[in-house]
Amino acid sequence: MNLTRFLDEQKDRVNQAGIEVSHNLLELKEKIRQARQLAKSIKLSLHHTGSCARRYEADLKTSMSNTILLHFKTTEPNKDMLLFMLHNKNTVSIYIYIYIYIYIYMIVEG
Repeated sequence: MNLTRFLDEQKDRVNQAGIEVSHNLLELKEKIRQARQLAKSIKLSLHHTGSCARRYEADLKTSMSNTILLHFKTTEPNKDMLLFMLHNKNTVSIYIYIYIYIYIYMIVEG
C-alpha cells in the first residue's frame, strides 16, 4: 500500500466521522429543543391546605446571586401568602418569605 492511498483512506474516514458528528449534533440540538418545548408546556397545579403543598430540593451552590422564575395563578390576588421557604440541612433554618400582595404575575381567565 502506498502512502498516498493510505492518506486518502484516512482522509475519507475523518470526513465520514465529521459528517456523523455533525449529524449527531443536529439530532442532539433537536432533542434539546423538543425537551425545552415540552418543559414549557408542563403545568403544575397546587392546592394549599395549610401545610407544605410541594417540595423541591435543588443542588444549590454558593454564588453571588440566584435567579428563580415562577409563573403562577391565584384565585385571590389581594391575599397575602407564603410562596416558599429555603432550609439548610447543616445550619439553622433560613426562612425566606415573599410577601405577595399586588405585584404578582397573574393570568386572569375571562
